[in-house]
Amino acid sequence: MIKALRLILLPFFFLWALAAQAEQVTTADLHIFWSKGCPHCEHALAFLAPLERTTPGLRVIRYEVGSRHPENLRLLTELAQKHGIEQPGVPFIV
Repeated sequence: MIKALRLILLPFFFLWALAAQAEQVTTADLHIFWSKGCPHCEHALAFLAPLERTTPGLRVIRYEVGSRHPENLRLLTELAQKHGIEQPGVPFIV
């Protein structure tokens, strides 16, 4: 009886495992540094908004660069140096 039950349940567990694996979504963080009044930044943000809504697993993290957010400017500078960019500008997307 137990053997028969195992044979019946085994395919269900196999299918369940396949379904669970298929539902896994890869996640990605996209960081954008932007500044108020920058027309290129506005275009980039407008482009990324619907992309973020329609792409499962995509998270857009926005950093405003300016005098009110000196920590974001420091982070931008650090990331630019890490990627070999000496004079970073906005929009800066990583």
